[in-house]
Amino acid sequence: MPREKVIKYTDLDGKNAQFVLEKKIGAGVFGEVFIAYLGDCDAELKKKLPQVFACKRVKLQYPEEYEEMKEREVKLSNTVKSSHNIYLYCAVKVDQVVYFFFHFYNGGMLTSVVEGKENIPEKLAAQILHQVLIGLMELHDKKYVHRDLKPDNVLMHFPCMMPNKSLQSRFHEVWNHEKFNVYSVVIADLGMGREEGLTMTEGAGTPLYRAPECESGYYNSKADILSVGIICYELLFGEPIFTQAKARNLEGLRKLWTNTTSYTNERKISYEAMQFLQYSLQVDFRNRLTADELFETDFIQKAYSDEEYRYPPEDKEWKLYINKHIMLE
Repeated sequence: MPREKVIKYTDLDGKNAQFVLEKKIGAGVFGEVFIAYLGDCDAELKKKLPQVFACKRVKLQYPEEYEEMKEREVKLSNTVKSSHNIYLYCAVKVDQVVYFFFHFYNGGMLTSVVEGKENIPEKLAAQILHQVLIGLMELHDKKYVHRDLKPDNVLMHFPCMMPNKSLQSRFHEVWNHEKFNVYSVVIADLGMGREEGLTMTEGAGTPLYRAPECESGYYNSKADILSVGIICYELLFGEPIFTQAKARNLEGLRKLWTNTTSYTNERKISYEAMQFLQYSLQVDFRNRLTADELFETDFIQKAYSDEEYRYPPEDKEWKLYINKHIMLE
């Protein structure tokens, strides 16, 4: 637990609230994430705040970093007000540590689904990506690029559960998507986002999910599209398209992208899924579809319909077929 278990907050109107930090539910290079509860609070402010939060705790590297971080998180949260993008309530600085209090999503990270489910139904994968794309369209419509889209930054929420109960540690063991079929998917960690019109010269993002052009220094919202394609591959095949070793080696990464995909998994996927991968996993960003265009593909449009996906004949040699139809050029 952090030294400061109770965090005091005062809003612009002088109303006071306290947040009580409980158990840690996540950690990464950015810091740690805790479940937090609303403690003592002014009556008027209490009406505006929920009882439970996700608190991101970040140690500052230099004094000016707080204003930079706060401006990015708050600005994006205020600009992109969406049910499919994470909502920030407030930020509090205590010495050289910043606490960001977000809406709590009880399903945890999409990583839980990817790691715990082998060959999840295509309809379920499409439904998850359907909601991811809605959030991404809203982000891109405001001229922002997320820059770090990956399963860890996609959260799930189940309204049928108690708001302060988390499935994160055992999510993949207990979730039955047919039983818990009412859920929402939310894009998190907007702090890495940048306005599309600005020059983005640093290679932001996680290597396993980062587009090749990010290494060259100049890129746009199409970088997020390739990340969506990689997430789709991982949902469908239960394994990442890259290994960490290949991701570290830029030349190896480029070489892999310029060849046909290496489908080592034997699972047969539909025409619609293959088309979605083909449209998103393009090395040249100019050949990738936009988020709006991906949303209109058959794979996404059939996600919530009774219309079935179409599969190639059983007598085709699958790996030869897949290499012929999905080229990463």
